[in-house]
Amino acid sequence: MRIVTFCVAILISLITNQVHCFSTIEGNNSPIPEKMLTKRGNMMALSSTTTKIPNSTTSKIIHPKQIVKRIRDCGNDSNSALGILLESQPFLTTESRTGRQTPEYIFDAKPICIVINLLSKNNQFSVALGLLSTTIELHGQNLVPTHYLKEVYKSIIGMMAIQEQKEKLNLHRKILQLIQIDIPANFGAAPSIDLYHVAIAALGKCRRIDCILDILNSMETNKIMTITSENTGPCAVVRYTFPSPDRMTYLTAVSGTVRCKASSS
Repeated sequence: MRIVTFCVAILISLITNQVHCFSTIEGNNSPIPEKMLTKRGNMMALSSTTTKIPNSTTSKIIHPKQIVKRIRDCGNDSNSALGILLESQPFLTTESRTGRQTPEYIFDAKPICIVINLLSKNNQFSVALGLLSTTIELHGQNLVPTHYLKEVYKSIIGMMAIQEQKEKLNLHRKILQLIQIDIPANFGAAPSIDLYHVAIAALGKCRRIDCILDILNSMETNKIMTITSENTGPCAVVRYTFPSPDRMTYLTAVSGTVRCKASSS
């Protein structure tokens, strides 16, 4: 494993000719846009005034494939797409949260991920973050499964990487906060390996090779993190270990490095 790590580090350094030392989140004070800033694990709440929300008591259960088709038929109309999402998955609305949800719902995350991507294209960041905040709240109440929230996190990380590319907002720090602090705090455990793949790929799009190397080093040394979490109990402490990198981790890191070099040339 050490040989593989050494080879990856050499390849990255050859491509970039320069590797910067990573500075921790706590020590990094560069501004992040106010609309993207949130408290740990508690992002902006989704405003029900964004679109008309149907009466959840009369809503019918719709198969995810039908939901996806209806959303894609909206084209670039993100408000209509959001309305369809809230109509077909009413558990996302405040009005529908009366006790435990019926088990008849099909918790497919593809519709909400498509909507988040569309909101990102239309610069509706606060609404996208509101969907994440709502999903975190529902997950904390055991009303949505973990895989649903995990896919939403992936979409949000991808959205931040795209905005970093377009507007240079230094959102790579927020990506690091999500993967190292917010996600473990909400899950009460280390993020799954596929979330690290997504984060590394996103950091590659942000041209942050130093951050990629820092994550790789933490994974290779199985670094132990200790954080506080309000979601697992009052002043609860979550202690987790970075998972060991797999083949896809290294491939994603190398691919991200090549992307960084291509973007800078």
